[in-house]
Amino acid sequence: KGSVRLHVGGPVEATRIFVLHTDDYAGPDTVKIGNGVAITSEPSILKSISEGKGPRRTRVTLGYAGWEAGQLEEELANNAWLTCPFDADILFNTASELRLNAAAAQLGVNLNLLTSQAGHA
Repeated sequence: KGSVRLHVGGPVEATRIFVLHTDDYAGPDTVKIGNGVAITSEPSILKSISEGKGPRRTRVTLGYAGWEAGQLEEELANNAWLTCPFDADILFNTASELRLNAAAAQLGVNLNLLTSQAGHA
């Protein structure tokens, strides 16, 4: 029995729980995403976790961020996002405040060297 860190997942359905976890657990509404990861939004997963019967590794959030149909695909096409290969260690073992830099480092990108300023050369 232990504690679970709760994260703010986003402004949509801010009172609904979402648990991103290893796929060694399956509840009635669990969806396997791939790469050994699944998501469950049924609150009973918290009881399973507290009883030591839940998934091996978790990220528990309230709410989520959403996009309109096609919006995310358009943002990706416009290079508005940096994408990197999935790394379970970053997702489950890296502190929240370090995750973004750890993912960028996989690409050889130091986010401290980026600027929000734009100009013309």
